[in-house]
Amino acid sequence: MSAPREVCYACLKPRVVCVCATLPRVRHRTEVLVLQHPKERFHPLGTVRLLERALERVQVQTAWQLSLPEPRLPFTLGAHAAVLYPARGARPLETLPPEQRPEQLIVLDGTWHHAKTLYRDYRQLHALPHLGFSPPEPSRYRIRREPAEHCVSTVEAVIHALGLLEPEATELGALGRAFDAMIDAQLRYIDAGAGQRRGLAKQRPSAVRRLPHGLVERWSELVVVHAELWGEAPGGRQVLQLVAERPSSGERFQGFAAPSAPLSALQLALLELDAEQLHGSAEALRERFGDFVAGGVVSAWHEHVARAVTGPLGRGGFALKGVYRRRRPGATGRLEEALAAEALELRPNGLAGRAARRLAAAVSVARWLRRDAGVAPG
Repeated sequence: MSAPREVCYACLKPRVVCVCATLPRVRHRTEVLVLQHPKERFHPLGTVRLLERALERVQVQTAWQLSLPEPRLPFTLGAHAAVLYPARGARPLETLPPEQRPEQLIVLDGTWHHAKTLYRDYRQLHALPHLGFSPPEPSRYRIRREPAEHCVSTVEAVIHALGLLEPEATELGALGRAFDAMIDAQLRYIDAGAGQRRGLAKQRPSAVRRLPHGLVERWSELVVVHAELWGEAPGGRQVLQLVAERPSSGERFQGFAAPSAPLSALQLALLELDAEQLHGSAEALRERFGDFVAGGVVSAWHEHVARAVTGPLGRGGFALKGVYRRRRPGATGRLEEALAAEALELRPNGLAGRAARRLAAAVSVARWLRRDAGVAPG
């Protein structure tokens, strides 16, 4: 048996990749207030601990109140606080004159989905000035995938934001170099042990080998979708209603778009919707849905439905129908027949129209596929 690896209890990283000794002490005026998602607190790839070690004026608080109806920020805010968040209308940091620069800058720490959850639930943030920036380059955090090129790690965001607010804070460059050194050391550490890990890694149990990772290892990232598509719009069928659910958490999404031409009473009855519900632009609906998905694993019963709203199924996306038919080779591929064959019940989801049942059915099949393979409930 190999000896346990030594860990630095300041940054919680293996000693072989620890850069604590090289971290500078960054002097700065702006107080950095980090609101951290609970799942990020001990994440082995987190970067906030570098900020805690390097910045002179930093507070890190875990958002333990997320389960409360109206959580309160765990900071005492002054009159000149702002939140670093790319909401619509956020003011670019580089445009702020010195007299309008914040004295406190709130930063959300977690995955992009976690950051959106924090922003949604901590309503106090919505009343604060919003600041943002365009990263000059893609994230250098090569050991942790970002959902899009404009997304960066927390330490990179703080370094860039403080650099725009306080150009005279020259120690920020040294902090960035220490961050790069940590990534390089981590990659060398991974490469050195890759062969050994491949030999010792546990193989997926035989029952789950044919299940997508989105149903097993990435279950917390899975977003099941259903869309009501109609007619023939330029470039494809038009999305009139879009519903989605994260089965792991029960979070749900619903949105509508106005049809290019009025629907008949028969068509509305088929969708089980009222004409008044179908309003808004398809572009706005897709934008809202993109925010909800936030880089997650997208799945639908039919692949063409998921493709209609997300484009190519990337980052592990899959069609539930194909997975089900691999488990039941003789199945027809009809969702209703899958429900009946497995005696599945639909969980009410509070959404509207026929789409509510279709989504609930797809989620039920996703849960059944896990149970049938012996995966513990999640």
